[in-house]
Amino acid sequence: MMDRFDSIGRAAVALRLLCLGVICLSASACITGTLAPGSGGAPSEDLAGGGIPAAGSGELGPGGTDLASSSSGGDPAGAPTDLGTAFDASGPAGPGVFVAVGYGGRRARSLDRGLTWVDDQQLVANGGDDTNLLRTVVWGAGQFVALGWRVMTSPDGKLWTDAGTAPLDQWVGAATYVAGKYVAVGGYGSRIVSSNAVSWTDHAVDTDASHSHDGLAFGDVLGGRFVSVSDSGKRRYSTAGTAWVDGQGATGTASTHVAFGNGRFVAIGGKAVVVSTDGGATWATSTTLAADVAGVVFAQGHFTAIASGHAFTSTDGLAWTDHVVNGLSGGYVVYGDSTYILVNYGSVRRSSDGIAWGAPINLGSGNAFEFIAFGML
Repeated sequence: MMDRFDSIGRAAVALRLLCLGVICLSASACITGTLAPGSGGAPSEDLAGGGIPAAGSGELGPGGTDLASSSSGGDPAGAPTDLGTAFDASGPAGPGVFVAVGYGGRRARSLDRGLTWVDDQQLVANGGDDTNLLRTVVWGAGQFVALGWRVMTSPDGKLWTDAGTAPLDQWVGAATYVAGKYVAVGGYGSRIVSSNAVSWTDHAVDTDASHSHDGLAFGDVLGGRFVSVSDSGKRRYSTAGTAWVDGQGATGTASTHVAFGNGRFVAIGGKAVVVSTDGGATWATSTTLAADVAGVVFAQGHFTAIASGHAFTSTDGLAWTDHVVNGLSGGYVVYGDSTYILVNYGSVRRSSDGIAWGAPINLGSGNAFEFIAFGML
């Protein structure tokens, strides 16, 4: 299964880095600095997008129509950008907090737009693909909810309540919170819904699909739609998170990441991009990007998709600009407080526009981080 192989690969990377020699930081230490050798084992999506691009270049045809023939990923690549570009996030940090979670139940938070990280804690050392792995985290109803095989909640990213594995029957890979309801998807078609993050109801739809860390998004379109994507190539939509309908078109293309903005859902699997403008009911092939995408987010009026050495941007999911960023590593990305934060194993990177990225900031030794969320305290 894709998620398990991904976990094995991460563990191998962590072991290799550990062998380089790591100075461990205490669980309560404030973490800052540049990336050094070390192991590490929305959500806050901006849904207030602008209008749908006008008819003409980039309008979708009926289900499955290939609308972009460029194999280079749309617009020509820009000039390479070196890591270390000055980070520009003017003004003092707001009341928001970024929270990263990962292997071994590791959790840490940042109160200054990702510059320093505090309250670093974990359930066990040397965590693996097990019940302690926190695969995703979401902010909603005044609390962070971290999920994997278990459920952990926190009002501030510092003090956590561990409900253990009892509430869940399967692992969770992605979650979102909308209008008083947590909706999450995970292994083997799991679909769980909760109003309080304590008791959950499963509305599973199959037994073959697995949903990755950002394989779920909500869009304020057609009365509101949840859309999930999976490694089996199936994409589904739901109005309440309980009953799900299969999307049509581009069915042979697997997707592991999805985001909503500018009136459309954009799903990506590896290099392949597919787009839906009708709330996930039909999908059309968009283009093939130059590298495998590891995370995608919509903010500041455009989609940003992250890959190793590339930051791809697009306003409509059809025409993409490839910003080559020397030294950039792929990872999951979130936006909040005028800041993009990218988490990759044991480090984070910051950006004010999703294009130019600052130097890596080391999060210290220990379990790898898997996902990140932003919340307003």
